[in-house]
Amino acid sequence: MRATILSLIVAALMLQGCSIGSMQIWEDDPEIPADRLPADMAQSCPAELPLPRSGSVNDLKSNHIDTAEIYHACKERHNGTVEWIRNREK
Repeated sequence: MRATILSLIVAALMLQGCSIGSMQIWEDDPEIPADRLPADMAQSCPAELPLPRSGSVNDLKSNHIDTAEIYHACKERHNGTVEWIRNREK
């Protein structure tokens, strides 16, 4: 029973992480040459994700939120880089 409840909580949190809206991480900046990738878009994603401090529900929830934030920031940076490259190739 406890495992079922924990699984449902984790699943709900995962779905909540997917609902975070997208944000544009870069804007056209007249000071940055159009042929130069902005520095904030040239960052690698973290090599490792944080681990939960324990198996408690609060620690698992906190870890899931932290991991989802890292994922979405990396996704937005990657998508921004792809968009920048596609706009440059036009």
